[in-house]
Amino acid sequence: MVYMRKHKKIKKIIETIILLVLLGAFIFTLCKDKEHRNILVDTQVTHKQEIIEKNNIIEEKEKTVQEKENRIQQLEEEKTNLTTQVEELNKQIEELKISKAKKVTSRGTTTRVASTDDWIWGNISAYCSCAKCCGKTNGITASGVRASANHTIAASSAYSFGTKIEIEGLGVFTVEDRGGAIQGNKIDVFFNSHQEALNFGRKQLRIRVVP
Repeated sequence: MVYMRKHKKIKKIIETIILLVLLGAFIFTLCKDKEHRNILVDTQVTHKQEIIEKNNIIEEKEKTVQEKENRIQQLEEEKTNLTTQVEELNKQIEELKISKAKKVTSRGTTTRVASTDDWIWGNISAYCSCAKCCGKTNGITASGVRASANHTIAASSAYSFGTKIEIEGLGVFTVEDRGGAIQGNKIDVFFNSHQEALNFGRKQLRIRVVP
């Protein structure tokens, strides 16, 4: 009987120890699980914070890019405005040059003489070697050479013989002749026939001296 009692007591103690061990293991597992959950939560929070920070950086960069794009657009508009202003100024300058070149004296001759610096307006007409145009028919110019088409022009004494003058749209000609009615920047272009001279008529074209 005594042995049986001792055996039951020992068995109860062992069962108690086992229960305590199991309880400790369960509590340990719970603590570990809680710790793991806390680590996961901390990791998620950190990850969320990193995402928020990255989003903030991206938004800041997008804002900077947008500001730069707006600035570029503004500069493009300013460039367009400046280009328009420059074109308008160039147009005004050209008009002033033309106006200055077209100034005439009371006799109707221009006051400027063509040079190599820039173009000026000339009063361009045509003639041939017939009696109607020259009062003679031998084709000999005032410089003593024979006139030739696409080469000879008659100009005032402001241009010495041999001076090369470019007539815009027609080409380069050489001053080899004079004329009583040719003054200022009036120029007569020589043609082979009277009909060609009539067909050419009279034109306002820009001229300049060729070096």
